[in-house]
Amino acid sequence: MKNRDLYQTSFVLFSILLIIFFSRSLLFHYWDFISSAGTFSHDNKVSSDEMNDTHADGEAPSDQEAENRRTQEDHNSPRILIDPGHQKIGDYSREPLSPLTNATTYRMSTGTIGVSSGKYESALVLQIALQLEEELSQRGYDVILTRYEQDVNISNKERALMAAEHDADLLLSIHGDGYQDSRIHGASVLAPRLMNDTREKQSGVFGTHLINEYSKSTSARNRGVHYRSHLAVLNWSNVPSVLIELGFMTNPEEDEKMQDPDYQVKMVQGLANGIESYFSSLDDD
Repeated sequence: MKNRDLYQTSFVLFSILLIIFFSRSLLFHYWDFISSAGTFSHDNKVSSDEMNDTHADGEAPSDQEAENRRTQEDHNSPRILIDPGHQKIGDYSREPLSPLTNATTYRMSTGTIGVSSGKYESALVLQIALQLEEELSQRGYDVILTRYEQDVNISNKERALMAAEHDADLLLSIHGDGYQDSRIHGASVLAPRLMNDTREKQSGVFGTHLINEYSKSTSARNRGVHYRSHLAVLNWSNVPSVLIELGFMTNPEEDEKMQDPDYQVKMVQGLANGIESYFSSLDDD
């Protein structure tokens, strides 16, 4: 009898131990499943976020692109794309001249050099563009430059396409002029000839306001607005666009003037006034 009771007691204890063992095992498997499911879900979320924040080629956007995205989302004031023409080293490979033709042109030239100052056109116009950026910002405009330094390689077409990329309202390309006759002087504006579309008309209006205010501020000879079809920086833009020739760097007197800080203030004021005058004319219409 005692042996039977002992056997039964042992069997019960053994059964309890088995139940505890299998329960713990099931519990561990269940916890492993929950943990792995949680990790899988988190990994999927990260992957989705990364997919939403990458290019089609799988590369993450640069800091500059992220900044551009933020500025586009915060576009309340008129936005001006300023292009300091040329660059330190030219790129004489070819690119399409216009979306309307199969012709090609140089990607970017080095520009002219001041006969008195010895200064590169690309350096002078960058200097003026940076001052203009500051002046327009103080007047409440959003301003973006196509370049902020000399050592770049950005073609005319690429600069023009930045107008659409940054949702700009205007494109102003700044240049210094040059000619074989050193007596020639004065400022002029070039506008795109685009088979008389709306952008050509608005570019002409913008150019007229710009050259009038610039000449008024600097007393430079007003050489007017001229329409050209060979300028990729104007042809590829999707907004009213003009190129201003600030003065002739091949004219000794005008070259020296454009290096003078006091005269540069007048140049910048004239350019800013021209932009402001153009937008005021739109409000009057």
